[in-house]
Amino acid sequence: MQGRDDRSPMTREEFWANVAVGGPEDCWPFLRCRVGLGYGSLRFEGRTWLAHRVAYLLTYGNVPPALRHTCDNYPCCNPNHLLPGDQKANMADCRLRGRSGGQSPGELHTEAKLTAREARSIRERYAAGDHRIGQMVREFHISRAQVRRIGVGQAWKVLDTVAVPNV
Repeated sequence: MQGRDDRSPMTREEFWANVAVGGPEDCWPFLRCRVGLGYGSLRFEGRTWLAHRVAYLLTYGNVPPALRHTCDNYPCCNPNHLLPGDQKANMADCRLRGRSGGQSPGELHTEAKLTAREARSIRERYAAGDHRIGQMVREFHISRAQVRRIGVGQAWKVLDTVAVPNV
């Protein structure tokens, strides 16, 4: 919103105007400030909230101790993608979906520059003896150090645990 002071609390209408609302099954990302792993963040009712919690509050009238994203898309505010729960259930979801350890794996990470397919390509080329790092730097737009880390398995460890289609 033009001219709006980001430190002032949002109204209900302003909140939904800052969410890319789509169909009932689509993810609805919060379009403004993001924190941590990509969660939307805003001032609402005089305090700082995570955007998905405001979406749940505005839809259902209350907020449980923990909300679980069924879509694993942290900025998503679609109430249909949010399940009430507790910290124990949320952590069980994290482990089940390979998100434990403090950050999302692979291309789910908010700062990922590669797809799993691209990282797999680097890993396979490196394993086959293709150490033309400069070519891979230009091709994938990442640093030399990152190409080497992916090649030797220090980065993108999720490739060792998740099947990546060769399509």
